[in-house]
Amino acid sequence: MGDNSYEQRRRAVRVAPPPDVQVLLKADNRTLRNARIADMSTLGMGLVLDEAPLSDEIEIQFEKPELLSGLTIQAHIKRRSKLEEEGSSKVSIGIEYVFSSADQQNLLLRWLAEYYQKHVASASPYIAKSEVSSYRSADTALQIHFPNNEHQLQESYLL
Repeated sequence: MGDNSYEQRRRAVRVAPPPDVQVLLKADNRTLRNARIADMSTLGMGLVLDEAPLSDEIEIQFEKPELLSGLTIQAHIKRRSKLEEEGSSKVSIGIEYVFSSADQQNLLLRWLAEYYQKHVASASPYIAKSEVSSYRSADTALQIHFPNNEHQLQESYLL
């Protein structure tokens, strides 16, 4: 399943998903029930499931928020681990998005950037800056510039 190192798993800043994010997960020709999103990033997400799918392929259908409703993204499972809670049979998986188009990727990235700007960076700019720099490495550096005003935000949509 690829590199499972800490550096590989932390190539992007992760955020806890807002409560209004709802997804439907499909793998092995069935819907996965009782899935919970642990975190989200520009590259993938962490999920907690009742049981891990047999295959390494998974489909994510966003139901909410409205902006992402109907967005369907394929993904590869990069990491699987059994949760260490006593009596639990739940598993944690890490998935990496496989975008079928630039439009798919742009839609999710814009939504994540807006969410991060509004709820994470504005709450604590110091923590946001230190978190971004702590995930940066020479080969995966990603410069993220958040718009400072409405005009810059509108310009960013044209990229």
